[in-house]
Amino acid sequence: MKMLTFRLTGKKIAIAAAAAALITALIVHLSGTGMEKPPADNGRTNEQRVAYLLEMGWDVASEPVEQREFLMPSELDQTLISYNELQKKQGFDLAPYCGKLVTTYSYEVRNYRDATDYILARLYVFDGKVIAGDISSATMNGFTYGLNGESGL
Repeated sequence: MKMLTFRLTGKKIAIAAAAAALITALIVHLSGTGMEKPPADNGRTNEQRVAYLLEMGWDVASEPVEQREFLMPSELDQTLISYNELQKKQGFDLAPYCGKLVTTYSYEVRNYRDATDYILARLYVFDGKVIAGDISSATMNGFTYGLNGESGL
């Protein structure tokens, strides 16, 4: 049987502690890489939601035309997967909200380019945070775009 022995000196302990601190800092830094920041608290009040849409370039009515709560399905079906792809293009992701009670607010858009149809800006809010949104027309030849007006379905 062989035994390994070594003598710890103050210098070796200091080097080991510095290496452990460096490795810990590296792990903490890398674990945050690629992770999305939680959404800002931008949907708690009507004023915050209207201001958010204004920041996105949309002039909307001062009050929502519709507000409703719904339970997100526990899993995204094919339709929601497609819609979520649109949301991911603008930095959102609905997957973490599966099974959660979400509120949607719909506002009439007053500055959509060449609009002859009734255009809505829709925000999905969970716990006071905008988690998704779109610009849409519900007409026969309607459309759904991201809040940036691009990346439609």
